[in-house]
Amino acid sequence: MLDSGWMSTRDGRGGFANPYSITMRITLSILAGAALGILAFGLVRYAAAPEPVHDEPVHYHANFALYLDGERVRFQEERYMEDIATCRLDAGMLGPRDRVHMHQMNDEVVHVHAAGVTWGHFLANLGFAIGEGAIVDEAGVVHAAGPERRLSFVLNGERVPSIANREIVSLDRLLVYQGPTDATDAELEEMFEAIPASADAYNASHQDGVGCTSGEAPEETPADRLRRAFWF
Repeated sequence: MLDSGWMSTRDGRGGFANPYSITMRITLSILAGAALGILAFGLVRYAAAPEPVHDEPVHYHANFALYLDGERVRFQEERYMEDIATCRLDAGMLGPRDRVHMHQMNDEVVHVHAAGVTWGHFLANLGFAIGEGAIVDEAGVVHAAGPERRLSFVLNGERVPSIANREIVSLDRLLVYQGPTDATDAELEEMFEAIPASADAYNASHQDGVGCTSGEAPEETPADRLRRAFWF
């Protein structure tokens, strides 16, 4: 007579099988089936997965010139330039100087790499600030409008009250003038027309040299596609 605490069943060969072995076989079968199902599902996703969608990188150009006390301010020094070799286009990695900057000692071409960048942002990267009726330079000197000084902004040939919060648009041309009030509108127009309209050529070139390009995102590798198919 079998102990009542021991439950047995026949193993198909006339003997008795351990119920725990049967449970283990069932568990392993379930796990194996689940693994095969996941594998099959992943392979279907791998074969049928659409190409990944990449946000189009922002990369366009504008032109500008800045005058303080009636004199052109030049920015042809390394400290005002962004190194092309370190230029990044991934929106999640962009810092303030990555978003808008200049390259290769060309202080007339502005390179924009993020949506919503303003002229105020750009000047701040150079160490300048636009205030109410004044410009503060990188040394902290305030260049204000007054009885003997005027502060004027000419954007795309039109006078505007301020550019601090104005978004930089592709092909913009901007003149910022602070200087003697005896500078006539005709003289301001001449200063504006002297700003090269080279942004269009830079847009068409699709690159600024070696590293800071506006090309397409790199092609997805089979390993990348496999990770995407299996969510890892």
